[in-house]
Amino acid sequence: SNRRSSSPAFDEPADMTLVHVTMTNNSALSFGGGILSLEPLTIIGSIIAGNTAGVGDGQDLHSNVGPGAEVTNSIVGIEERTLFTAASSGNLVGTVALPVDAALASLAENGGQTQTHAIGSGSPAFDMIPTAECDLSVNGADQRGAARPNGAGCDAGAFEF
Repeated sequence: SNRRSSSPAFDEPADMTLVHVTMTNNSALSFGGGILSLEPLTIIGSIIAGNTAGVGDGQDLHSNVGPGAEVTNSIVGIEERTLFTAASSGNLVGTVALPVDAALASLAENGGQTQTHAIGSGSPAFDMIPTAECDLSVNGADQRGAARPNGAGCDAGAFEF
């Protein structure tokens, strides 16, 4: 959980790719509570949800880049600017009126070297990514070191249930 005047997570001028990331409980006084992107952005198999921004749009994701972000097999809790095509890329995307609840547990010791937000068995992130589309470029493991996939598919985010 972070808070700052602009996006607490990433607002640096560089191309960025996020793979199996969970970004939640962050806030910004202005745009991009989760991510403010001023450069090309790629998000794969991630959860960007439960963040807040004080003014403007972009509670979870705000991008000022041409066609916006390239997002695949991810959950974005609130997306207000139609930055990408939600359903065609295996995404689950909410709106201000109907945000997506990723059903994440509080940050806790769940094994591994760092704390994680576990997903609940009822989370839409559970087995969200078909096995054939799992991005195993990060050692085929989640943030804790648990093998991916562990079920019918890979879970979105940093935690594999």
